[in-house]
Amino acid sequence: MIKINFRKMIGLDYLKMQINRLAQRVRTLNDPLNKIADDEIKLAQDRIKNTKTDPNDHEWPEWAPSTARGRERDGTAARGILYKTGRLHDSFEYNISGGNRLQIFNTAPYARYHQEGNWRLPKRKFMLWNKGTQSYLVNIYKKHLELNNK
Repeated sequence: MIKINFRKMIGLDYLKMQINRLAQRVRTLNDPLNKIADDEIKLAQDRIKNTKTDPNDHEWPEWAPSTARGRERDGTAARGILYKTGRLHDSFEYNISGGNRLQIFNTAPYARYHQEGNWRLPKRKFMLWNKGTQSYLVNIYKKHLELNNK
């Protein structure tokens, strides 16, 4: 009688281990979500402090003349649009819930008015997914799900 041990032949134990590792990675997406949040917050902070552009690289509208005069008077004009005290820049937070849901937000009470605009303020978006976001997200998740990644 000839016995063939398929378990050893094709590595079923190894395959089972890899499937379990992959299932665990799919269930818990905290690592890639933390990376995405950190990266997006850094990008938004750079827009506020340095580039003064929206996520699609469009320049923000200039200040109203009265705002420009006020910023000149109080000595903060050199800091530029959306960066007077640094509060908006420093007020980013994020929350991961259920292992797969990410919320990035800014707690400055006036953040929404700058992001969305209103009857007094033009939109100056600092948070928004852009054209490159999809491929960036795919790469982050791809790296997370690689079986040889520990």
